[in-house]
Amino acid sequence: MTVFTKRGVDIFAPTDAAGNLRKVINGEVQVWSAEVERAIYYAMVSGNLAYATKADLDDDLAHDDGTVAWVVADTEALNGIYVKSGASGSGSWTKERNLPTGPQGDIGGVAYRFDAGTADADPGTGLIRANNADLSAATELYVSKSNRYGDDLSGFLATLAGSTSSHKGYLTLTAPDSETQAAFNVTGVTDATGYVKLSVSGQGGATAFIDAERLFFLFSRTGNAGDLNGVNPGTTGLGLLEANTPAAARAILEIGGESVVPVDDRDALKALDPGQVEAVYLKEADREGIFVWRSGDYSTEIAADTQEGIYIKADGVAATVGAWVRKFDGVYWFHWFGVVGDGTTDDQPAIQATIDTVQALGGGRLMGRVGAHRCADTVTVSGTAPITIQGATAAIPAFGESGDTDSSFTLVFDVADGTDGVVFENASTRIDGASLKDVFIYRNTLEAITGTGLTGGRGLKVLGVVNPRFENVHIHNFAIDFEVSDIAAGPTSGGSFDKIRCSTAARMQALIRGAIDVSFNDCIFGGREGGNTYNGLLTWSDHSRRSDACHFTNCMFIESGGVRPENNLRIINGFWNHFTGCVFERANGQHVRVIYDTALGASTIGAIFSGCHSNDPTVSSVLIDGEVSNIHLLNSRWHQSNAGASPNACVRIEHASKALTSHKILGCQIRFETYGGIRINNAQGVIVSNNSIYGSGSGDGIILHSNSEKCIATQNVFSGVGTAVNNIGTGNVVADNVTV
Repeated sequence: MTVFTKRGVDIFAPTDAAGNLRKVINGEVQVWSAEVERAIYYAMVSGNLAYATKADLDDDLAHDDGTVAWVVADTEALNGIYVKSGASGSGSWTKERNLPTGPQGDIGGVAYRFDAGTADADPGTGLIRANNADLSAATELYVSKSNRYGDDLSGFLATLAGSTSSHKGYLTLTAPDSETQAAFNVTGVTDATGYVKLSVSGQGGATAFIDAERLFFLFSRTGNAGDLNGVNPGTTGLGLLEANTPAAARAILEIGGESVVPVDDRDALKALDPGQVEAVYLKEADREGIFVWRSGDYSTEIAADTQEGIYIKADGVAATVGAWVRKFDGVYWFHWFGVVGDGTTDDQPAIQATIDTVQALGGGRLMGRVGAHRCADTVTVSGTAPITIQGATAAIPAFGESGDTDSSFTLVFDVADGTDGVVFENASTRIDGASLKDVFIYRNTLEAITGTGLTGGRGLKVLGVVNPRFENVHIHNFAIDFEVSDIAAGPTSGGSFDKIRCSTAARMQALIRGAIDVSFNDCIFGGREGGNTYNGLLTWSDHSRRSDACHFTNCMFIESGGVRPENNLRIINGFWNHFTGCVFERANGQHVRVIYDTALGASTIGAIFSGCHSNDPTVSSVLIDGEVSNIHLLNSRWHQSNAGASPNACVRIEHASKALTSHKILGCQIRFETYGGIRINNAQGVIVSNNSIYGSGSGDGIILHSNSEKCIATQNVFSGVGTAVNNIGTGNVVADNVTV
């Protein structure tokens, strides 16, 4: 209970939420006026008595009966307006009502309005327009330098071009009134008089906004581009490039006037007298580099560097006295530590030792050269120091190209069935800031699987990682190519997985469970059927392994190698996951299936599909069944190209028992062949509005089954259907639909 039962801004509003004119209701005004008078009275009679906490108030009883006081900084339950009972010095304080609250503020972002014009010109104060009425075809946005309140945003807009990357960041435009959203990749910013021009691509979500409707502008900047695919020379490297004399180079390397002594291998280096030689050039193949003698206790570093990539102990000299130390700019390379990369040698022991060494030395960037690196066992990242593992080139095989293991940094796993490939996991604590980039993870044969469930080897497994940054990784031939999950200490959370390619898997492409607020951008999940395979991607939860608020943007869920998955996407007991601009193609069952598994002990609540596209399922495009609520299909295209029979409508909502589901199907294009466009059974409160539904001439557009109740089907357009809305349910509202 608050001070006011209704807000004045709502009581005196000239229009309702739909924009229709409304009358002021005298009874509401009378109630509101009385509440205003009462609030003013309480404020006046309180004598400016205000206390931080309820305990402070209870300690002060030196007030007369009927005295009013406010508690303002305690918990929400204890804050409020209190009245004293009893004589001064005794009695107690009783809470009469809560503190007054103001109206809810706007959603996050910069406030604008949309302008339907398309000309390259200043759109006007507080307006945004595109160069094409179809936002999916727009290549430029024209943004006023002032928001809709007239505030000057020139400085803010100038920062949008701050990244040195060709991809400046992600822009999301949200229209709260129409509940639509569009997302863009921003690739350039050009200044103009009164406005800026944003070059955009990769649009997802809504393809149009209403002229003059409110928009909120939210921009997420990308990091700076670097040289050598993200590897920047350090100060030492830059200094050596600029040095024009041997003396200058020696000064940068912190060595004296003596010449650098060449040595053939590490044994020759260890045999040198460090009292006679300051610096050496190691000529050993793949380990080449300059080493200098450093005095001090290096016993910890030498113990950690078992492969002698950075620290080398001198013969006859204790590690506590000094060591030979490689001069480098902070970027580690696998081949310094004995990794061969010839496709034949088992590199797993050296790769594992290298990763362990880098993490023991405090973490950093670890680079891999182009070539096939055979691994006869799992490669594990288990240390907690931040580490980035990156290939030397971004040119890894594209989706569907799996045979070339020599043109990129490739880990070729020659392992038994059920063995994982690359695992990021610490059993007792979460890893913070791990990264994998430009890597091809390849199993040399498709894993053979037996039984059902989620068993089998994982190509890439990321467990309990905080803020992961994985980009441009291709995974091939495992039982489950890609898993993001949790550990007992907590979930994988935050961060992003960009351009993950899963092209062939024996069971499923990806398994997401125990992940919270993780972004998946521009990924491809190419599912397979055969044996016991079921999904392109499965997001799955129980009470302890909950997938919550994950975002999938511009991802593709498709068949692989001409073999269809049972589902492109299956959501089991997930919580408010978002899919924007995603594509679902050619499933052997449903493109999207959202279900509830009672054995897992958690229901499916919330999933939003916006600006998505589907085509050619064997059964239905979307199936929602079980105790599932708040599934929103918004401004998407769902196509069923097969002759589906009852009950397999293009979009099918099928619950075990009547329940308030709050599903919404808004602004979608739905095409079906035979049975129907949308079937709703055993569900309450489903809203189907502003959709275009196309059939082949005989099936019904919307079937409100006899067990459907209190559903709404309004303002839909039908073509090629038998009956537009076949309403055999109870208490459903069917109105303002059009058949053409």
